[in-house]
Formats: sequence, C-alpha cells, structure tokens
Amino acid sequence: MDRRKTTCRRRRARAGFTLMEVLLVMAILVVLASLVVMNFDSILGGVSEDATQSQIKVLDTACKKYKMDMKVPPQTLDNLLEDPGDADSGGRSRWRGPYLEGEIPMDQWDRPFELTTDANGKIVISSAGPDGTSGNEDDITN
Repeated sequence: MDRRKTTCRRRRARAGFTLMEVLLVMAILVVLASLVVMNFDSILGGVSEDATQSQIKVLDTACKKYKMDMKVPPQTLDNLLEDPGDADSGGRSRWRGPYLEGEIPMDQWDRPFELTTDANGKIVISSAGPDGTSGNEDDITN
C-alpha cells in the first residue's frame, strides 16, 4: 500500500508544467505572432497600392470623358463634378457631367490625388504613395 501512495504522490507532483516550460512556450508563441503580424502588414501594403491604382483608373476614365466633351483636359479634379463654365461657347456649355458619382476620392492614405497634364496633353493622375512625398519611387500614377 505504501508503494502506491508514493507513486501517486509523485504523479501528482509532476502533473503540472514548470515555470521554464511555460516561459519557453510563451516565447515561441510571441515569435510566431510577430512573424504573422509582419507578413500581414506587407500584404496590406500591396492591397492599398492596388486599390489606389484602381481609383486612378476610374479618375483617368472620367478625365477622358471630360476631355472628349470639353475638348480640353480638366484643370482640376473638381471640374469632373462642377461645370467650369465655357466662355468660348457663347453661354452654352459643352459640359455633360458630373463625370464621377459622389465626391472625388482620396487615395488609400487619405491624401488627395494630383492632376497634371504633360507636354503632349496627356492627363497624369498620381498619388504620393505611402510616404506622402511626391517625386520618389513609391508614387503611384497612371
């Protein structure tokens, strides 16, 4: 009988985890969680850039429609929503807008898109990208 009691006591004493074992498991879980978070952040960064590129395509299409009607590219993105007035048409506007539904969208980082025209009259719509600084390698443009 004494032998069974001793064996039973040893099993109960060894039934839990030691502090070292618990800390080791916690450290492994923290490392795994940090790897998942870092990969998740890079995936979301790509999604934001793709969404911004899609918005630029929508704005570019609206600008092209505006240019077909007005015979000149829009001066600002606001021209897609409001008639800029056409002094050369004798009081009759060629504007057939609004060319966008709702408001002019912001890029995925809550900054406005920039509208310019190049020397050939091509419409250029761009976003400053994640860092918010125009003119560097992370800019997104059509």
